[in-house]
Amino acid sequence: MRSISTPAAKNFSRLAYKMKNPTSPERFDGRFFSRFYYSARTRVAAPIDYLHRARLLAAYTDIYPLRVRRILDAGAGAGYFLRALDAVFPGSRGEGIEVSRYACDRYGWTEASIATFIAKKPYDLVVCHDVLQYLPRAAAAAALCNFGALCCGLLYFTVLTREDWALNCDPVRTDRDVYLRSARWYRRYLQTHFRQLGAGVYLARSAPATVFALDELARTPRL
Repeated sequence: MRSISTPAAKNFSRLAYKMKNPTSPERFDGRFFSRFYYSARTRVAAPIDYLHRARLLAAYTDIYPLRVRRILDAGAGAGYFLRALDAVFPGSRGEGIEVSRYACDRYGWTEASIATFIAKKPYDLVVCHDVLQYLPRAAAAAALCNFGALCCGLLYFTVLTREDWALNCDPVRTDRDVYLRSARWYRRYLQTHFRQLGAGVYLARSAPATVFALDELARTPRL
């Protein structure tokens, strides 16, 4: 969980605070959801923020264009993102996976980790919003590689990085008990299967879409 930059965040400790087992499913219980999802006083984002992100993704699918019929939310949480995506992609089918038994019982998600989840066929849109900072290095790397098999269209991926912890986060609302890695570390894995389009949006290299040189956030090859 993360938030926008505040003056207090810039003066906050740059160290990562880790629990003994940050990835334990038991950690993501009702108390966790009350603090980071339900309470307007302590949560990072309101439900309307997910609608803004969903509209951004809808705009990208209009530009390229891509048809979205199957959606996967990897780390579906309280379902805010899937509900927003359902509103902007009418007729699509959304599925959620979660390691939290509390969330699976309450919202009906499939209990699974993105690092090992296998789908019968790829999804047109995969979202993974602020999840991988809870996974240790090997599991996070496996999850990033798994995106290549799960997504045949757009991937929306955000994560709390070491740079964000130092410069951009509200330390009062942001969950500190995570693994912090650099943005470069994540990009190294993602670039194998995806083109980075900006604002957390990635396009599968296998997708039938033309990406012009300045659309992609990468070094343009010399001709």
